[in-house]
Amino acid sequence: MQIRYSDAELEALLADDESELVERKGSMSGDAPNAIREAICAFANDIHNHRRPGVIFVGIDDQGTPTNLPITDQLLLQLANMKSDGNTVPPPSMSVEKRHLAGTDVAVVTVQPSDAPPVRTRGRIWTRVGSRRTLASAQDERILN
Repeated sequence: MQIRYSDAELEALLADDESELVERKGSMSGDAPNAIREAICAFANDIHNHRRPGVIFVGIDDQGTPTNLPITDQLLLQLANMKSDGNTVPPPSMSVEKRHLAGTDVAVVTVQPSDAPPVRTRGRIWTRVGSRRTLASAQDERILN
């Protein structure tokens, strides 16, 4: 079953700290696209069995401050292509949309937990521990299998 967060739920996630369900990226520059792919993988793996989608807010920095990143069709397409560009296998179930939250436009990537983990990005299994992405340990991989 696909879960879609309401604006109020997304605003609550946005106002809270980064966590096992929330990642923020202020821009798409530098290593951000790779970090977003790894976060997508980690949320799809749902190692802690939250059974809730993970959310990546693009256009919001780590402190929760809007960066005024233009949320263009090109940006949304770039994010959506991360699902099927061949880097993440099996491709996760995810949505990408422009939402107006807490007074600003943001790109919201919502990643559903996979029902067939482990999911790999560039051959590596990523999980989420608190507010950080980490490579899966051998035990994590056994749990996911």
